[in-house]
Amino acid sequence: MKRPSELERKSPEHRFARSMSTTYEVGDMRPNVSSRSQLGILMLNGSFGVGKTAVACALLELIPGALLFDPEVVGTCARRVTEGVRYGAEDTDDYQDIALWRLLTVTTGQHLYRQYERPLIVPMTLVNCSYLAAIRSGFEAVAPVYHFCLTAPLPVVQQRLLDRGDGPGTWPWEKAAQCVPVLEDNHYQEHISTEDRTVGEIATSILERVSQRQLENHA
Repeated sequence: MKRPSELERKSPEHRFARSMSTTYEVGDMRPNVSSRSQLGILMLNGSFGVGKTAVACALLELIPGALLFDPEVVGTCARRVTEGVRYGAEDTDDYQDIALWRLLTVTTGQHLYRQYERPLIVPMTLVNCSYLAAIRSGFEAVAPVYHFCLTAPLPVVQQRLLDRGDGPGTWPWEKAAQCVPVLEDNHYQEHISTEDRTVGEIATSILERVSQRQLENHA
């Protein structure tokens, strides 16, 4: 079993985002955050099924001009171009283990931010501490980075996976069981609970925390 590619996951992931999008209305509930590229890069971490895509879509509505960068697209490319030549630590069921993926994720994010001067939203499950550190530090070389880890109890995550068609035996289901407890660790702060909250509430909470950090940094 391998990590499903962007193309393989596109339909169920988009159905999940659409089903959750009906639970929020962004309206004029826009916290006072810096506009354009000054907002920097928002990294949305969290288990498969926790709601990263839906929250990212809500943030796109709340942040004028923001861009969505999904590193899974880069993962699909990295896996295809290294097919048949990967070996050792790279030859696993997860494209995140391919060194090229980490390099391309950083350079693509940096280029998007520099070229288009817009806030960047990056939803991606990052459990490997060294991978997270490498990507985060790479982004920090060009922009302020705000990392948030979305959380929910495993039964809640599993129900969300079922709702989007990823049941027992699928790659996301198996990985969620591993990711959920690990991502609760303080290393993955700042944590934001998604249980019993609408997508709009979660997105607004994220922007409020970003605004608070900006105020603290300029105090």
